[in-house]
Amino acid sequence: MEKRTLVLKRDEEGVSPVIATILMVAITVVLAAVLYVMVSGLINPTGGGGVSMGVTPGRTVDGSNWTLTIASTPSGKALTTTNLVIKRPDGSVILTATPLSTFVTTETSGVKYNKVTPSATAVVVGDQILLRVSTYGPSGYTYQISDTGGILANGELRGT
Repeated sequence: MEKRTLVLKRDEEGVSPVIATILMVAITVVLAAVLYVMVSGLINPTGGGGVSMGVTPGRTVDGSNWTLTIASTPSGKALTTTNLVIKRPDGSVILTATPLSTFVTTETSGVKYNKVTPSATAVVVGDQILLRVSTYGPSGYTYQISDTGGILANGELRGT
């Protein structure tokens, strides 16, 4: 039996310098484009985030009501288009999306909206939403305030 040796021919040449330069420039352009898209998205958000409303949850002194005090709000959030939703601890809805204007004049469904400025038609810092503890439980219930643009505030009913 004859022993054969396999001889591999090595090609010492690589990619031509012209093609290598073109590839490096193309990669650089692609990376720059990706970086631009990422940074421009951070500088000018394209929606989804919306605006937010600061709400401080608490309880009245006598303990009969939960309080949601408006700590900050975007200007012009109309009471007629800003809605309140309340959910039970299991996530089921006990109060469907209802405009805050519904609760201004009288208590409805265990909810009352107290305005700092009686003539105001928009949500104002200092306004307070009162929720009956007998209706919305001792703990574990959650609230959500939203408008057509999305959720403005949400959290758990809690306080002292």
